[in-house]
Amino acid sequence: MALASSPSLSKLSLVLLFFLSLSSSHPSHDPTYPPQSHAERLVRSLNLYPKDSVNIIESDHAGHGFVPGEIVEKKFSFLGDSGPSVEDLGHHAGYYSLPHSISARMFYFFFESRISKDDPVVIWLTGGPGCGSEIALFYENGPFHIANNMSLTWNDYGWDQASNIIFVDQPTGTGFSYSSNDTDIRQDEAGVSNDLYDFLQEFFKAHLDFISNDFYIFGESYAGHYVPALASRVNQGNKQNQGLHINLKGFAIGNGLTNPAIQYQAYPDFALDKGVITKTEYETQGGESCADALDICENILYRILVFTDNINYYDIRKKCEGYLCYNFTNVEKLLNEQKVKRALGVRDDLEYDLCSLKVHAAMMQDWMRNLEVGIPALLEDGIKLLVYAGEEDLICNWLGNSRWVQAMQWSGQKGFEISPTVKFVVDGAEAGSLNSYGPLTFLKVHGAGHMVPMDQPKVALQMLTSWTGGKLNASSSASCDLMEPDRLNSPTTFEMPLEVLGHELQFSQDPNSKHLGTTVWDASLVFAKFLERNCRRGRFSPAKLKGKRVIELGAGCGVSGFGMALLGCNVIVTDQKEVLPLLGRNVERNISRVMQKNPESFGSIKVAELQWGDESHIKAVGPPFDYIIGTDVVYVEHLLEPLLQTILSLSGHRTTILLGYEIRSTSVHDKMLQMWKRYFDVKTVSKSKMDETFQHPSIELFIMGFKHSAECTENSGETTVEKVDVETVVDDKSSEGSVVAEEGTGLVEENVEDHDKSISQNAKLSEWEARRYGAMAARILRDIKIS
Repeated sequence: MALASSPSLSKLSLVLLFFLSLSSSHPSHDPTYPPQSHAERLVRSLNLYPKDSVNIIESDHAGHGFVPGEIVEKKFSFLGDSGPSVEDLGHHAGYYSLPHSISARMFYFFFESRISKDDPVVIWLTGGPGCGSEIALFYENGPFHIANNMSLTWNDYGWDQASNIIFVDQPTGTGFSYSSNDTDIRQDEAGVSNDLYDFLQEFFKAHLDFISNDFYIFGESYAGHYVPALASRVNQGNKQNQGLHINLKGFAIGNGLTNPAIQYQAYPDFALDKGVITKTEYETQGGESCADALDICENILYRILVFTDNINYYDIRKKCEGYLCYNFTNVEKLLNEQKVKRALGVRDDLEYDLCSLKVHAAMMQDWMRNLEVGIPALLEDGIKLLVYAGEEDLICNWLGNSRWVQAMQWSGQKGFEISPTVKFVVDGAEAGSLNSYGPLTFLKVHGAGHMVPMDQPKVALQMLTSWTGGKLNASSSASCDLMEPDRLNSPTTFEMPLEVLGHELQFSQDPNSKHLGTTVWDASLVFAKFLERNCRRGRFSPAKLKGKRVIELGAGCGVSGFGMALLGCNVIVTDQKEVLPLLGRNVERNISRVMQKNPESFGSIKVAELQWGDESHIKAVGPPFDYIIGTDVVYVEHLLEPLLQTILSLSGHRTTILLGYEIRSTSVHDKMLQMWKRYFDVKTVSKSKMDETFQHPSIELFIMGFKHSAECTENSGETTVEKVDVETVVDDKSSEGSVVAEEGTGLVEENVEDHDKSISQNAKLSEWEARRYGAMAARILRDIKIS
């Protein structure tokens, strides 16, 4: 796996990791060479690696004048006499003497904003590990580009147009950072993040004008390790009042390596989808079994490295040309000029190399660490996270990054998982796709590889300004358009007016809350308007529903439950404890509105806490119920079983279940149907029976009732489905197994898929039992005409 900002380091990492794994699992390799020797031989044979290993200056004077914790900084200009004065330009270069070292000095650039000193302060960390930040400075998002004649030109999309930006060479031994003792080279994120935190403390002391500015941490590639580690360290320092308070607002990872175990497993899927490997290669190299054997994933990647036609793993649209797959040699030429080093305050005898093999090797024990584990605590503290990825990168591809973001466990996980995907629009053109919920945002960037600011500079600058300005989310019309503009609900307003059954209702919502239940979701609107359309006659008429006991699961803002109460039902709306205050306010407000207009037809509605699977909560609401309803309660697989068990515990033999939800995951949907059909006949409501406006192709409504007469006792021993004779279930006598309905009340299409056509193959049903299935279906679909 290769993860540096420098493509050479990325390939090195891929090769090195491969050899480390193969050295133990493939004894046929030459035993005379240790794993690192194998890696170095291959890397050098492919001409992928820099010539010098690390900046360890062994002269007697290397540690001379070392003062721990000291910053020595100077202003400079790359523009000579042709540009603004050094004072006006606001460009700085300096060294920070690391206090927890023998003689380590950390080199950095600081470029003040071209627009305003009030812009956020951004620190940029390049990956590797062991690659200098100057790759980003001169080829991605710094103020300048290097022309072929070695002259510098202004970068029109440099991030100094929207921030005061710091570029740091770290860890020690990277770029212009150096020491006189190789024990100063760090080997883990604790050492790296402590050094950076110490640096930031002294930096802000030297630049007190910026201490109150918003502060953001950015990085790419292996900085997927550095960035969250530093964010956690800064947050810890702030909480414990360690030195100056740093105004940390967010951290961002671009095409990063953060959770290796998950990201490795995405390689074959991404490579197959992009045509990098064939289906046959995918299957023969492990493909679908990759999740069970990490070395298979590495083996696939190695085969890609060796046998593809010199593909550039940082941008699969391109070939790998030059000793770094990109031609970055001008950076080394420029920074090794003596006049440049003197202008920056760098030692004459210090050689600049893009990447350090020794630093890289020292950090190898850190490689497979999962740095995602510290992120949830930051999100809970309200610190924003942006994960962005160019879609053409293989090494740290968008798919692997998306998967670890989706798998991350935090209070907003459900909300993020079902968040709408929106277009990220720049200058009227779609530049990417975006998901966001609360403090978490994921952006896939079109037309970009591993280094988004290099491949899509305008898009990257817009991303920076939108995100730091709080506008990089689904509700920002300035930079984002909904992928599905016909969708009913964008959770951007805090008051949702809704006219239902002649009543003007008002539902409060708080989409910025950490809890999903505080947003009005689309399926609840579809459900309420479905009731309105079908209430004149049949099973959903007030005459049939008046006095029926109804419980709503995951009620959220209470829209669906209120619709049933308007039809005369006695409703209990339930949700988790944190959602109840908002739910209660909505109930009280709308009861008042209804009572002022037409109280006679209204049933009742009250609020109760119900955590799915909690026996005490279930007992407290007093099952069984005539109807169990829920909208958008199906979204993640691990909640399907608790939901099913709760429904069974709340049911009696005459209970009808009405569920509506948006199908966001076909795998979850299929799993749900598989579980439900063990107990219920499942029918899908026809779109023609829904409100003409309030419907959407991805939103389905289901009507379910218990299948058959066999007693079935659940795990709790409390839920029993009794035998019921067909005559007691169906008012309209009919031939056995038929469905009888009143004219004009059909809800299910004739050709709609019956999700329970087949009984489990292991089930042995008598003819009588098979006929009872039809009878129960008639009970469920009473008053329904199949049109």
